[in-house]
Amino acid sequence: MNIHDQIRFDLACACRIIANEKMDDGIAGHISIRIPGSDEMWTNPYPFYFADITPDDVVRVDVKGRVLEGKHQPNPSIDIHPSIYRRRPEVGAIVHTHPPYTTGYSALGREIEAFDQLGAFIFEEQAVYNEFIGTVFSEAGADPIAEALGTKNIGVLKNHGLISVGPDIRFALGYTLMAERAARIQVIAHQCGATKADALDDEVARQTKAANVELGHYEDTWQALIRRLRKTDPDLFEAESASR
Repeated sequence: MNIHDQIRFDLACACRIIANEKMDDGIAGHISIRIPGSDEMWTNPYPFYFADITPDDVVRVDVKGRVLEGKHQPNPSIDIHPSIYRRRPEVGAIVHTHPPYTTGYSALGREIEAFDQLGAFIFEEQAVYNEFIGTVFSEAGADPIAEALGTKNIGVLKNHGLISVGPDIRFALGYTLMAERAARIQVIAHQCGATKADALDDEVARQTKAANVELGHYEDTWQALIRRLRKTDPDLFEAESASR
C-alpha cells in the first residue's frame, strides 16, 4: 500500500470510528490528513455521512480546497484546515466534528475539566474560541479559529463543536475521542453534585497524561479501534482481502 492509499484508508477508518462512536453530525464535519512534504491533503467527501465513506470516496485537495484527485467535492468549510496547517508545520492531521457532549459544553465558552484519569489526557491541551459568527466558508472566517488554537491540540469552539489536531490521525482522532469522553464525564460529575474543587489536581493530571502518552496510548488505541472496525465495518477491508 503506497502512502496515498494508506492515507485514504486511514481517513476512511477515522470517519467510520467517529460515526460508530455517535460523534458525527449528519453531513457536517471534516477530517484531513496532510500529504507529507506538500501543501496538499486528503479529506472526506461532501455531502456524505461519515458512516458511508470508503477510501475510494476520499478526495485530494490543494490549499484552496480545489480537487486534485477524486470523484467528489470537499466540505465547503475545508478552509479551516489549510489555515491551521500553515501555522502548524508539525500538524499532520485535523479532525473537526460536532460531538454532542462537547458541543453542548462549548456553549459555556470554557475548557473541559478533568474529573478522571482519561480526562487528564486533554489537560493543558485546550484552547477556546468564543467568537462563533456562523458557518465558516472562507479563509477570513477560518483564520481566527486557527489563531485561537495557537499551539494547542484541542479547540473548544463555542456554540459550534470541537477541532483536534495531531502529528498524525492517531493523535488527532485520539484527542477528539478523549475530549468528548471528558465532556461527558464532566456533565455526569456535575449532575452528581461535583464542583471544580472535585476535579483532578493539576500536577496529578499532568503526570497522568505524560505517563500514558509515554506508554503509547494513542497508538495502541488506534490499533484497537482498527481491530473493532474489522468486525463492525468489514467493507473497509475488502480491497485488502482481495489483494491477498
